[in-house]
Amino acid sequence: MITIQYEDEKLLLSPSGNDFHDEIESLKLIGCQYRPKDKKWIISAGMYQRIITELSHHYLDISEYDKHEIAKYFRVLMSLRLSRKDLSFENLIQLY
Repeated sequence: MITIQYEDEKLLLSPSGNDFHDEIESLKLIGCQYRPKDKKWIISAGMYQRIITELSHHYLDISEYDKHEIAKYFRVLMSLRLSRKDLSFENLIQLY
């Protein structure tokens, strides 16, 4: 089982159980970095969909709260992307 938590725009992953070593290898292949302080693996929250897809052969445990926080993270990213589009050079020229 791999437990997934959201914290400060990062995903914290904790492998455990019978497939512990296989799970660690999977986390390494995806590009997760080990954080000894927390004894967890860490990766950007932007990699959430890739984590879900590539680790689908493992049991993944994520709370509803963390799912909500990840969804909120992506909503903020989308709104930033849209506001940047509004401030593009072509749009600014049209304002004048």
